[in-house]
Order: sequence, then C-alpha cells, then structure tokens
Amino acid sequence: MKIFLLTVPYDCGHYNVRLGLGPLILQKGLARRLNNGKHEVREAELSVDVSFPMEVAAGFEVARRVAAYICEIKRAGRISYCLLW
Repeated sequence: MKIFLLTVPYDCGHYNVRLGLGPLILQKGLARRLNNGKHEVREAELSVDVSFPMEVAAGFEVARRVAAYICEIKRAGRISYCLLW
C-alpha cells in the first residue's frame, strides 16, 4: 500500500504555533514504523503562505490548499491512502 503522511502544521491559519506544532507521533517515527517492507511510505509538509489578517480566512485558505494538494497527488497515482495531520 502507498501511504502518504501529510503534515499541515497550522492552527487557525497560523503556522507552527499551538496545535500547529505538529503531532508527536510523526516526530517519533511513524513513517519508519509503517515502512516495514509491506508499505511504501512518503512524507511531506504542506506550507501555505497565508497573509490574511483574519484567522478564519487564513484557515479556509489552508483547507483549500490541502484539498488541492491531495487531489494532485492522488491524480498522479502517488498514493492510495493519505493520513492528514
């Protein structure tokens, strides 16, 4: 199985703060554990340049970019399963 771990480190449109600091499970080697010969695991972090003064607008922009990115990699056949965090 092709597994794609996509990290989106945003909280209310703010990069790498509060909940956007990212899940500890990825920092503790989830990809290594899943890539045990049975699965092909790839990782990426989505970075979005949001320059909106309102958190709501920035949050929606991040969501739009996530959806577009996932559609793009699925169309390219690079994944069969995506874990979004």
